[in-house]
Amino acid sequence: MEDKKKKGGATSTQGINVIEINLATRSNNAWVFDTGAMIHTCKSLQGLKINRCFARDEVDLRVGNGAKVAALAIGTYPLSLPSRLVLELNNCYFVPTLNKNIISSSCLEDDGYEFIIKNKCCSIFMNGMYYGRCPVVNELYVLNLEETEINNVNTKRVRKMILILLTRGIVA
Repeated sequence: MEDKKKKGGATSTQGINVIEINLATRSNNAWVFDTGAMIHTCKSLQGLKINRCFARDEVDLRVGNGAKVAALAIGTYPLSLPSRLVLELNNCYFVPTLNKNIISSSCLEDDGYEFIIKNKCCSIFMNGMYYGRCPVVNELYVLNLEETEINNVNTKRVRKMILILLTRGIVA
């Protein structure tokens, strides 16, 4: 990212590389879970809770081929999941020229999320609670937004707790 605001007459430059992803998925609104991305990006304003809009040429990102693309805004993207939980994508950049939305694993990890990658699928958790899964599609992890079956890591613990409460007569 290049911040072009001048501070004391000098130009400040910071580098963030974002890889443009071209793939065919079932949904044009797919979210790619990227372990190499340093920021979250969305290609549409729909759903983005904007914190700040950028002036023309204020923030540019460099994509994998070295080209510059403009980020037009930054905000929080509350992504509703089939688990009925919401994945809060903080500091998500609006970049309309990208082909796919990108979720940065390192940004999620900074926010307290954890991941298990197994059998060509990445599962997302926070505090032991299952949020969603990203199966491999065309060799990339793509967040499944159409999942119908909801599995929760705490299900066995909850069932055991209910059974204990039932046997003690605490719940009916």
